[in-house]
Amino acid sequence: MAKQTQTYDFDRWAEYLTVTLAENTSRCDLGNNRVKKIQLNFSAQSLNPISFKVTLDNELIARYNRHKKSNDDASYPIDYSYQSPSSIALHGNMQDSTAKTFIKQAIRLDNTFYGAGWSLQLPGSIPNILMQLALRSTAMLLPKQLSHQGVELSEEFCVQFFNGQDFMSFFYEPLIQELSAQASLYLADKRIKTLASGVCFKHMENRKWFMGL
Repeated sequence: MAKQTQTYDFDRWAEYLTVTLAENTSRCDLGNNRVKKIQLNFSAQSLNPISFKVTLDNELIARYNRHKKSNDDASYPIDYSYQSPSSIALHGNMQDSTAKTFIKQAIRLDNTFYGAGWSLQLPGSIPNILMQLALRSTAMLLPKQLSHQGVELSEEFCVQFFNGQDFMSFFYEPLIQELSAQASLYLADKRIKTLASGVCFKHMENRKWFMGL
């Protein structure tokens, strides 16, 4: 259990979100329709999506449960979720205990390490960029998982991320360029970069990818 509070495991978080969202979608009343769009809603108090809305190919919003009332925007709370092995699910808007642990370990290796630049909530920081990439991965993994769940998708299927004010977009090349620049600036010490790779990823291939930035 202590291990969970010390690692982000962005790759496992993306997998967790994918399975959770596919399960919730499959529980909607889809009828004989295909799913055209899934909208995930976020709030400032949670790093995980708090509600979802499924639009069918007939442009109607799918009902999640006949006995459950929808939100004002026709979305439904995500009330069926798998236990995430990542500590991201534990972090609220202001809490980032994983960062605190990582920064302490990094400073032991190099006392000039800039810990103030390492935070999930800080735009442009390494963990924040990796979180955006994880959400992008979720959108890419979701179609296959939905098909596995027996959910049919329209050719126009897409996943949207809404933060309450704007729709968020995660473009790969700009994020990778920004991530590479940040890694060169703050993770020049290979020992700290190796430490970061273990904190950020569970799967070895992803750790190797990170080390190659």
